[in-house]
Parts: sequence; C-alpha cells; structure tokens
Amino acid sequence: PPGGFRTIVIDPGHGGDANGTEGPAGTLEKTVTLQVSRRLKALIESRLGLRVILTREEDRTLDQDQRAAIANNELSLVFQPIVEQETLATVGFEALVRWESEAHGTVPPSLFVPIAEEGALIHELSDWVVAHALEACKAWPDLYVSINFSPRQFHRPEFATRLQQAVAAAGLTPDRVQVEIT
Repeated sequence: PPGGFRTIVIDPGHGGDANGTEGPAGTLEKTVTLQVSRRLKALIESRLGLRVILTREEDRTLDQDQRAAIANNELSLVFQPIVEQETLATVGFEALVRWESEAHGTVPPSLFVPIAEEGALIHELSDWVVAHALEACKAWPDLYVSINFSPRQFHRPEFATRLQQAVAAAGLTPDRVQVEIT
C-alpha cells in the first residue's frame, strides 16, 4: 500500500455547521453525502486495495456502534508484557483495548479512542477497560497492570475515587495498578 497505509477512514459528515441542514433538505444532504462516500469507498477498495471505514453508514455512526460494543462486551483486551531492563523478568502487563466490529471489521484504537473522547464515551470505555484489566491482573501474582487514560479523563471529578474503588473491589492493592497517560 502507498506510504504504508492499509486503512482509510472517511467521515461522511454533513459539513457546514455543527447541526448540518435540518428538515427535508438535511435528509437529502445526508443521503447524497452517504452515496458519494459509499462510491468513494468502493473505488478506493477496488483500485487501491485499501480497507475503508465509513464512520457514518446508513445514518449510524461509529460512535453509536462503539456504545453498543461496550454494552454488548464486543471489546477485548490484549496484554503487552512489561519487562525489567536488567533481568528481563516480566513485572507487569499493559492493557490494550481492541475492537472487532461486525459492521466495520477491526477498528484500530487510533480511530475509536479519539471518537470516544469527542463524544464523551471515553468514561464508559475507560470503566470497561479498568474492570476487565483489574480482573485479569488478579490472576498474576506479584505483577501489575498498566492502564492507559487520556488527559480528558482526569477532568472527571470522581476519577481518582472511582479508580480506587475499582481497585479495592477487585481485591488488589494500589501498587498492582499503574496509571499511564496517553
């Protein structure tokens, strides 16, 4: 693929102001935009062999699909080992969230995390990751789990309290959890 790109994301948004055109003209605008986006997607996929994700398809947005993915447990975590430099012993694991969408295929975190941040879904996503990462950590005696948080999450008034409560509820000590800012 050119320049190493394998996936292109197209947001067939309405353009214009934040609300787009309303009423019958807005419906026509959305229909035309989706049709053009679908044609562009087909052209790029057939001629360039690249994967294309439309963030809005048939009036469904990736954000809405992501909300369903969280609710329906369609996300998964993979764990990247963290090793001690001197001994190369594993000391913990970094929890990395993945989303395999039925509608969109594999959606990279570089796409769905920023969308979650924009739509205020980041807190729900974070709660899911924390719960599952802590559950996994319980099976690793003497190891810790590193969980990524975006700077926006630190603006949540109860961020620290919720994290402390989740760690305690999982039966872990705070030293078994590392907070990573991404």
